[in-house]
This record gives sequence, C-alpha cells and structure tokens, in this order.
Amino acid sequence: MKSNVTPSLRFCDYLDEWESKKLSDVAERITRKNTELQSTLPLTISAQYGLVNQNSFFNKRIASLNLHNYYLIKNGEFAYNKSSSDGHPFGTVKRLDLYDLGALSTLYIVFGLKDEANISGNYLAAYFDTANWHRQVSKRASEGARNHGLLNISADEFLDITIMLPKDICEQDAIGSYLSKLDDLINLQRQKYEKLTQTRLSLLEKLFIHEDKATPEIRFEDYMTDWSMRSLYSIITPYTDYLPTPTDGYTRLGIRSHMKGTFYEYVAPSKQVGKSGYSA
Repeated sequence: MKSNVTPSLRFCDYLDEWESKKLSDVAERITRKNTELQSTLPLTISAQYGLVNQNSFFNKRIASLNLHNYYLIKNGEFAYNKSSSDGHPFGTVKRLDLYDLGALSTLYIVFGLKDEANISGNYLAAYFDTANWHRQVSKRASEGARNHGLLNISADEFLDITIMLPKDICEQDAIGSYLSKLDDLINLQRQKYEKLTQTRLSLLEKLFIHEDKATPEIRFEDYMTDWSMRSLYSIITPYTDYLPTPTDGYTRLGIRSHMKGTFYEYVAPSKQVGKSGYSA
C-alpha cells in the first residue's frame, strides 16, 4: 500500500515517499515463557522511563513471587501495555533497553522485529512515542466497563494496525538515532536536575539552624559569629489594609502549598473566593 504522505521535516538526501505497512509485516508476537526462571527481574512499563524494574519503580515487590508463567522478554524486544492512563489513552509501547532479560506479565503484548534489515528498531521505538498509531488502535479497541481502563484489543488486532515508515531504512535509522540521542541528553539533564534538587534539599537542612543550635552545620567563609533568634514581627511589617472585592472581575495571586510557588487566577464578576476582602 502506497501513500503520498511525507513528513514536513526531513533529513537531507531523503526524497522517497513513505509507505504504510501492517505492524505484522515487520514484527511478530512473542509468547516465550519464563518457565526456567531465566530472569528473576519483574518489569513494568513507565511512560517516562520505558521498561523498568518493577520492584524499584514501586519501591516494593508487586509481582507474584512465581515468575514462571510470565513472558520472558529480551533486550531489543517491545511490549504493549493496554492500560489507558492520563496522557496515554491508548496505552504505551516501549522497547526493553535497560536490561538483557526481564519477566513481564502476560497482560502485556510482547513482540519483536522479524528482520532488522527491513525496519529500524530505533525508528519503531520512536514511532510508538508519537500519537500517530492511536487512531489505528481506537478503531479496534474499546474500554470495558469492568476492565479498569484496560483496552479490549487482542494481540492479533494490535499487530494488524497500520504504521507509516520511510522506504529507505537509512532514513529510518537517521530518525531513530537522532531521537535516541535526544532521549539520552534528556536523561542526562534529568539526572542533573535530580542531583541538584537533592543538593538544594541538603543545603536547606545544613545552611539553617535548628532552635537548639547557635550556628549552622555549613557556613560560608569569613562568617564566624553566632546566629541570633528573633521574633518574626521584629523584622517584618504586616500589611493589613484590605480592599473590597472588585465587582467587575479581577486576577488574584495565590501561594501554592508544598513549595510549589505562586499562581494567578481570574475571578469572574460577582464571584467571590474566600473572604470578602483581599490584601492589596
């Protein structure tokens, strides 16, 4: 089946039209069981991190101790989680990248590439990070009232979806590799952010003193004198002049809890939020 559709942004030197194929043309279902406990690592799908260690992800062991009936998934193979969630109404497809082997619940649909000479694994992993396949799933699946968000789609129906891909596998590789490098950069920045956040929390604890101490645990150089305790009222001037609530609509400023910053909220005419007056 041919298509005249091409992306609006392409790498240089690639001019061929893209084509549509059934997922089953390039991938096949995997039902290999973990019968001999080749893996004792239970996996789960994280929309952000991919296929990850279930025990670490949930900070406790969720999977049954008996992993014999789980699927055995290998590095480079894919899994489809049929559970809809916020931001992922048609489930999530991720490739196993972090481990050589893993054990996965049979609620997932596991599949692998038929021939890597015809399709790039990096391209397919990136393709399933888009929403381009959602319409294909929506035509085949429905959400059962008793299934708690689990889409009613069989493995055969899922493998029957149509995907779009470049005819030239070199273009597939170029797209997949570029996005994979961006993922690596994002992960590095995320790790840096997490480390900086932990550093800040530690400094908040050590740069300030508790009531039973005269100096903080960590100090800047050249500051040697003891700290002093004062009443908050001795260093601030409370503002108590209230203005009546406007009747023609206004924007109010609020403070979020748990150090989440401030927010702005429009209050429509004749509406009131909280008490009848606000501090200007």
